[in-house]
Amino acid sequence: MLALRWSARLLGLFSVLVLARLLAPTDFGLVAIATLFVSLLDVLFAFGLENALVQQRDTTDEDLNTAWTLQVIQKSLIALGVLALSAPAEEYFNEPRLPETMYVIAAITFAQGFRNIGVVRFIKELDFRAQFGFEIAPRIMQVIVAIAAGVALRSYWALIAGLIVGALTSVVVSYAIVTYRPRFSLLGIKRLWSFSAWSMLLSLGNFLLYRAEEGIVGANGRTHQLGVYNMASELAQLPSTELMAPLNRVLFPAYAKLQQDIPRLREAFLRGLHGIALLLCPAAVGCAVLSFDLVPVLLGDQWLESSPLMIGLACYGLLRGLFITNNPALIASGNISFIAKLAGGLGLVTLPAAYVALNHIGIAGVIGAKVLVMSLGLAVSYYKVCRILNCRRRAIGVALLSPMVASVAMGGIVLFATAQFTSHLARLAVGIPTGVLAYACFVLLLWLAAGKPQGIESELLARVSIRAV
Repeated sequence: MLALRWSARLLGLFSVLVLARLLAPTDFGLVAIATLFVSLLDVLFAFGLENALVQQRDTTDEDLNTAWTLQVIQKSLIALGVLALSAPAEEYFNEPRLPETMYVIAAITFAQGFRNIGVVRFIKELDFRAQFGFEIAPRIMQVIVAIAAGVALRSYWALIAGLIVGALTSVVVSYAIVTYRPRFSLLGIKRLWSFSAWSMLLSLGNFLLYRAEEGIVGANGRTHQLGVYNMASELAQLPSTELMAPLNRVLFPAYAKLQQDIPRLREAFLRGLHGIALLLCPAAVGCAVLSFDLVPVLLGDQWLESSPLMIGLACYGLLRGLFITNNPALIASGNISFIAKLAGGLGLVTLPAAYVALNHIGIAGVIGAKVLVMSLGLAVSYYKVCRILNCRRRAIGVALLSPMVASVAMGGIVLFATAQFTSHLARLAVGIPTGVLAYACFVLLLWLAAGKPQGIESELLARVSIRAV
């Protein structure tokens, strides 16, 4: 299922890479500013409806109707807010093209409110195939339209055209693949609200922690700077954002089924943490050591400013991915309030730190501030996980040790192997396979040195042995 989900995510990456060669950094920066306001208002009216429905043991049509009604109200309020903020936003960002962009974004947001909430049953029932079908159709349409419009228009309207078609396709498909038909109702609001109240605070904290600094980076006409920063962030954090999103949608319902069995939940969490670290650590290190080759090959010379930023952002992406890994277990065990408070506190620290760093150091300072704050948040989050799951801190360290050691060793090997080449393409052609092989060898050696413990490594070797036979 993960492979199917990754195919949907890779479509988005393909679109970005193609459009990066057709559009300028200011185009991406402009759309980033417009969507930033949607994200801000989204967290202010975030009801956490999907997670609330997933956590319920018995979900009735009354619950679904209430959730759909709240969804329509939420998106309508967000759309109105975007319209109201268009004029102040134009002045703050010194960007005359922003109002018309925000008008369209508001219309898209309003349309998204009518998506059939019944698709949440795919998540609740772990029906990954149906969920994949629902997610892939809008993504395909968005990519096709955005690229076609990019070739024809060569402007930021290509990105917006893709957003329009993707949103409308999502609404249409949600009714085509689900027999349930929602009705306006608020009869089930009491059952949903206790979870949703904390979910709103969590969404606000996540916005402050993950996106709010964009408003500082792009202020006063720095649209180009924001475009460069966002592109570097998207590439460097690709493993954490695109891997963790589908994994969390799988882990949360799985952990929720174990919420009454702490020993099994602890075992599942440690196993999931180790498996995720095995993927995130080498991806982050590889992205960092090959950043000056990835950007010119994938994006083109107009994005060279992104290369040095990717090193710090890759580190941040790793920390963010590990931080997010804790959330499904904490939410499943009834600790969403802790996550909301932690994310909010970290976000409130990140904003002033980013502002000071930008004025004294530049964008690199913003990234450094985010790395430091996320490191603190990760430490606090692990402390809470250990207390809730009766887990020793040593167990967390064991789960992370071999992936981190193997990744650092891999990075050294890749740097040495690519130092002999001057061509960016040649360095990638040598560095990527060398890194994959080196990492696999180091993970295997560390597993053997640890005494061949039962886990993901032993299962992978068993599967390879069976296929070989």
